[in-house]
Amino acid sequence: MDQWKLCGMKDNAAVLGETNATLVQPRIYFGRVQRKQGLFGSVSVVGTIVGTTIDYIPDAKRRFPKDGTVETQGVAQHAGLSQGDWVEFDAVKNTRPRASEYKVAHIRRIPRYAELLECTGEASLRAVLNRTGWRGDRRAGLWALKVYDDRVVIVDLELHDDGALRIPRSAARSVAFFDFSDDAVVRLDAAEPSYLVPKREPDGHFDWSDETDHVARVIRSLATVDDSRIGDLIAWLELHHESGTGRISAAGVDHDAALDALRSGELAERLRADRELMRAYLEAATRDPSVAAVVAEYAREGHTEARAKLLRELEGEIAERRSQLVAAQEDDLAQARKTAEADVEEDIRTLRNEKLGELESAVKNAQLEHRESVSRLEAEYQEHRERLNRQTDAASSHLIQLEVSIAAARSDLDAERQMLEAEKARAQEAAAEVDRLLSVSERLTTTSSATTTSNGSAVPFAFPERQLVSPKVVSENINSLPILSPKGRDLLRQLVVLMRAGEVPLLYGADAADFVRVAGQVLTPGRVGFMRADPTLVSIEDVWARPGSGTPTILAAASSSVSKGGSVLIAVTDIESSAARFWLPALSEFLRSSPSLRGLLVCALTGDIEHDEVKALPQDVAVLEIEGSFERGAYYGALTLAGVAGTPQFALDPGEEPARNAAAARCVADFGFEPSIGLAMRTARIFSEAVAMLGDETAASKVTVALAKNINDDNY
Repeated sequence: MDQWKLCGMKDNAAVLGETNATLVQPRIYFGRVQRKQGLFGSVSVVGTIVGTTIDYIPDAKRRFPKDGTVETQGVAQHAGLSQGDWVEFDAVKNTRPRASEYKVAHIRRIPRYAELLECTGEASLRAVLNRTGWRGDRRAGLWALKVYDDRVVIVDLELHDDGALRIPRSAARSVAFFDFSDDAVVRLDAAEPSYLVPKREPDGHFDWSDETDHVARVIRSLATVDDSRIGDLIAWLELHHESGTGRISAAGVDHDAALDALRSGELAERLRADRELMRAYLEAATRDPSVAAVVAEYAREGHTEARAKLLRELEGEIAERRSQLVAAQEDDLAQARKTAEADVEEDIRTLRNEKLGELESAVKNAQLEHRESVSRLEAEYQEHRERLNRQTDAASSHLIQLEVSIAAARSDLDAERQMLEAEKARAQEAAAEVDRLLSVSERLTTTSSATTTSNGSAVPFAFPERQLVSPKVVSENINSLPILSPKGRDLLRQLVVLMRAGEVPLLYGADAADFVRVAGQVLTPGRVGFMRADPTLVSIEDVWARPGSGTPTILAAASSSVSKGGSVLIAVTDIESSAARFWLPALSEFLRSSPSLRGLLVCALTGDIEHDEVKALPQDVAVLEIEGSFERGAYYGALTLAGVAGTPQFALDPGEEPARNAAAARCVADFGFEPSIGLAMRTARIFSEAVAMLGDETAASKVTVALAKNINDDNY
């Protein structure tokens, strides 16, 4: 049966052996044919089959990527397949580019299942499937038809014009059948049942070919033995041949004699019954087609009755013979079984007695040896245990002594280590303080010597001495400045507080330089200086002395002047032209940690806030935008701006660093963020300086919160 061995489908073990390197899983899948197009097609994967058990795959796209399908390739795999057919297959990796990841290795159809139990006997089945047709369905394809209670046939059916399904003429000669199994009937979907065909050879075949084909084989058999009646038989068959089929060829020989014997007997019976009729009407039949049709119908009826009678007789003989053989076989088997059972029982008794004797002797010997071995081991154990106890006691005493010695040594070592660490810390602090003092002393000495010429005259960087005023006086002066807007006065207070706290704020905007000049008139008239940064200004050392020549800078002169008393304001301009990312943070850190330079007030100015060098500054630099700081017409007031409060010759008194105020902790709640340790320390000093200048903790808190947010903001 061709569809049974479709595409060379093998059992699961054989497939695994041949494609062990490429199979997806050692299992058989089932699915439905989606499409066929040329040499390629696709099958949607639904589940797996193990024996007669089906298991649905919940998400076939995960196991078979993209769309949950596998590819079919070639004419051989597509033979007999139609869209919508159920198939079982195994899968391997697909090497064809831009195709499904897996392809079918072997495939075969899964037949639809139906029952034809209403047909009684093989003749009735052959008549339905060959002549009248089966009208239980209109879908052609592979079917599994249950024809008896214990038998199912696997056959391809064709749909004819009358709407009935029939066996193709070429396949009726050999219709495979299997022993029926209820477990093989499964529902692959809710619509209809299917039948899982076993992966083995069929249990047998039916010959359900029509009358014409059967007669042709009989004639070929007679021709083989050179029967003298072949001529008359061929002439009669030609007269009764079905219309349109042509002449029957008897050239070939068919040796399937097993099943043909019965049908040949039926043909002989029909010939004997109809011989006289044929002779009487032979001449009329050759001339009159209607007479020939009557003769053919009569012959078919007689043939059917004779075949049914012969079948009944044969079935009776087979049943009787089977009963006789079964009874005889059962008697022989019962006698042989009794004899075998007696022999086996005798052998068992003999063997049991022999083995029991051997085992008893072996057990006695083993018990004796075991007792001797146990006695010997107990003696050795006692001796070894006493020796170990003595060694353990000696080792314990020695260990206790060692632990006491180690504890004492560890205590001494810890004490010495702590003393050493303390000495190292004090030495490092002393060395750092010495280095800092030497550096400051050297710079101050250089500055002092540079500010005086050889005849003792002052250089241009010398700052005159002034009368000192307190920060509160400066705050009052700021409040009385008419040329500044409210925003300008707030910015000036923030600038003074930042500089007194050791910060180096960055100012930008069109009025930044003028704002610094006004601040100088308010803080330290006549003690203000501008220092322009250039590319040679890289490190903090370059702030005090010009690189190359070593000439002291104005900032060095200012640091020398504030050591004598009073404050000096220095503005470093155009910082984007220098390496400000290096020297500005270092200068700010130096001023915050140098109590002797509290009077050195330093700020920085830039003309391009978007410059890369400005962007490279640390995020914690305070940045003030000087826009809208002056009132309209402020230049009129600047013309008369000289001294303030009747004291034109004064300078801000640096004073001692104010003590930290505990109220600074309340400002943190208004920050809106959690400050770092360093920022918290800096804002505490800013708050103390603001309180010293403004004399009001509430106003000082507002200034401190604004500056803390400014320092924490990384967007200029």
